[in-house]
Amino acid sequence: MSIGSYLYTKLKNYLPHAPTANQDELMRGLADFIADPCNDTVFLLTGYAGTGKTTVVAALVKLLTEIGIESLLMAPTGRAAKVLSNYAEQSAYTIHKKIYRQKTPNDVISPFVLAPNEYPDTIFIVDEASMISNENQGSVFGSGQLLNDLLQFVRRLQAHHGGRPGTIAAGALTAKSGAGSGGDGATGTNTTQQPHRRGAAGSPKRHTAQRHPAAQQY
Repeated sequence: MSIGSYLYTKLKNYLPHAPTANQDELMRGLADFIADPCNDTVFLLTGYAGTGKTTVVAALVKLLTEIGIESLLMAPTGRAAKVLSNYAEQSAYTIHKKIYRQKTPNDVISPFVLAPNEYPDTIFIVDEASMISNENQGSVFGSGQLLNDLLQFVRRLQAHHGGRPGTIAAGALTAKSGAGSGGDGATGTNTTQQPHRRGAAGSPKRHTAQRHPAAQQY
């Protein structure tokens, strides 16, 4: 039995119900993603509201804890982070809280810059990813482009610590990206370097590109 197959079997045990066909496909993709030693990947999980994305992610968090892999849970808003935390039974944080720090401490007007990434060998799980804007509207946080800053934050780990960071972005991205239509369940794409967006009815595949996107499509 391959590592991916073993992790898939374990992951299914954490789901509180029998998986749908799309959820089963998604769990196989997630298991392969976790087993993959590549350290510069993004798994983009798409699906409409109510298709079980957060439920599967919560099961994944429990699996990662069992097999000794650290995970950091984040979301764009405090409310979304609280929902994710309740599902996963693990602390979750806003993206801003984890990836930024004030350039000059104790100076209320000091801008915020990217913080050091101190999470080696960690899977970064970002829920409600469709809410992440990449439009610079004069924000005092980093470059003003939250998605770019998030990806750069994860890359900092690779540059300074090595190891095997990975990112799982979960959210109803299909509606915003316009990358396909239809489908009745959550599904995922494991991508190297650049997230490949598609509709919920497609099947997982790897898409290779030269760099991470500047995610203008969000």
